[in-house]
Amino acid sequence: MIGLEKVTDRIISEARGEADKLMEAANAKIQSINAATDAKIAAMREEKNLEIRTESENIVSRARSASDTQNRNIILDVKFKSLDETFAACEEAIIKGPKEDYIEFILLHTKAAIESAPADCSCVLSFNADDAKNLAPIVLEGLGMLHPGRKFSVSDKTAKINGGVLLDFGETDVDCSVKAVLSEYRPMLEAPLCQLLFESTKTK
Repeated sequence: MIGLEKVTDRIISEARGEADKLMEAANAKIQSINAATDAKIAAMREEKNLEIRTESENIVSRARSASDTQNRNIILDVKFKSLDETFAACEEAIIKGPKEDYIEFILLHTKAAIESAPADCSCVLSFNADDAKNLAPIVLEGLGMLHPGRKFSVSDKTAKINGGVLLDFGETDVDCSVKAVLSEYRPMLEAPLCQLLFESTKTK
């Protein structure tokens, strides 16, 4: 019996030793897995943080770009509106200015269109209601003096224009309204007007 107990104790002792070894190996494996998992989690977290930072920077960049674009558009819109108002004021100043200057404007800015039309073409003039009543005879007389040999007449229909005149040569119509004439000058005048209107405000 004593010998059997010794054998049993030895077997149990060896089993315990083997179990301890297995437990140590398992713990080491678990620690290794945990370390690898922690490293992977840290790497994934860093990658995700980098993505978040990158996306945040992109969002901020896009927002700033959109803001800059919106600001530029607002400034351009203000400038265009200011230019529109300037040319509208200029149109009104010409129409409502001294009568002699207004007539001279009409005679001057119909010259090229009349001279480019065939010599045998008659020309019918259309004015707005006020100008047809107050200026048409004077303009008709002035054109007759400037372009002798040409036939001019005034239409019995009024034109839907603020001022100036519409020329009808039969097959060709030419818009010589004050607004149309100013629009021809606008591309050439916009740059100096912008400098005058907006650059001068920076120095104030």
